[in-house]
Amino acid sequence: MSPERYAVHYATQSTGAPAATLPELVASVCEGHGISESELVGRRRIRHLVSARRDFVVLARSHGYSYPAIGRALRRDHTSCIHLARTA
Repeated sequence: MSPERYAVHYATQSTGAPAATLPELVASVCEGHGISESELVGRRRIRHLVSARRDFVVLARSHGYSYPAIGRALRRDHTSCIHLARTA
């Protein structure tokens, strides 16, 4: 599922700072995938949850967030986020 498919689409401000906060992006991805926020950051590795996490990483990176910041939002190591982004 591409980031453009989500109901909430954010543009980057002219200063380069992200226009959307990570909690807003989390809520957007959860709404798009029909899952709860606890499922997104949880430990389960079911295919549809991993797909939602992958979409979140791609969306957050497109808004200028770093891998460590995304990892903190997902309660995962930043290298897990890098792997998700590479497999997208």
